[in-house]
Amino acid sequence: DFCGAEALVRWLHPTRGLNRSQDNMLEEGLSSSVVLIVGRRLVAPPLTDVLDSITRQLILDVALHVGIEVEVGPVSWPVVVAADAAFMSSTTAPIVPIGRIDDVEYPIDHPVLVQLQWLVGEVLSGSHQVSDRWLTVVS
Repeated sequence: DFCGAEALVRWLHPTRGLNRSQDNMLEEGLSSSVVLIVGRRLVAPPLTDVLDSITRQLILDVALHVGIEVEVGPVSWPVVVAADAAFMSSTTAPIVPIGRIDDVEYPIDHPVLVQLQWLVGEVLSGSHQVSDRWLTVVS
């Protein structure tokens, strides 16, 4: 489902990433989380029948740490259409920009997206001040 740096995701195609509930709300993907960017705010659907991802927790924590507002709640289709950018995250690919959901195109270089990619990389490499909350040294 990932083509280079851009995830091409089909809305309502449950075997390809994102799911939509019966009441037309965005849900988590089968093996990934989805987050929308609206201005300088992250908007993420609530967890339904899936486990909370450590990667999702990390991204939301880092965003809050640098002053990016985080909203977790029901996400309707109009919010998806109006979003400035979107990304998926998973353990193996922490932040993968979504270039398109159906006919809605998103920039893959949105400033908040680029900032989060850099910050999460810093945390995972142990170079950020919140790294000690997320990394355990194993000897």
